[in-house]
Amino acid sequence: MTVSQIRMSALLGVSMMIAGVMMPAMAKTTAAFEPAVLAPAPTGLQSLSTSVATVAGTTTLTGTVTLNGPAPVGGTAVALKGSYKSETLPAGVIVPAGSSTANFTISSTGVAASRLITLKATHNGISKMTTYTRTP
Repeated sequence: MTVSQIRMSALLGVSMMIAGVMMPAMAKTTAAFEPAVLAPAPTGLQSLSTSVATVAGTTTLTGTVTLNGPAPVGGTAVALKGSYKSETLPAGVIVPAGSSTANFTISSTGVAASRLITLKATHNGISKMTTYTRTP
């Protein structure tokens, strides 16, 4: 079989026999290589912050989670937890697709004595913490 016949055979989808072994034909002999499409790196949790360092009485403050890049399609879920039972905050927040931040509200029923409150945000096994002081 000549080179031309092998190419024609491969182009036509016909199997070839080489040294007595049946070989499946290739779809085409001159395949163009296309670059691999790489998935973007997963968006990671960069920081957790609050709008103030100290808050007094029964009031609210704003917490913010920040990612190291824009959230993918569908958004990115970040779990939240507070260290003291007087604090009320959501169990998690969704960073919307295309955004790198999301805000959430923290409220309290008040405290009898000043307390250092620790907040923790977790995403993909990475945690970030911040603190603030709540006073009576």
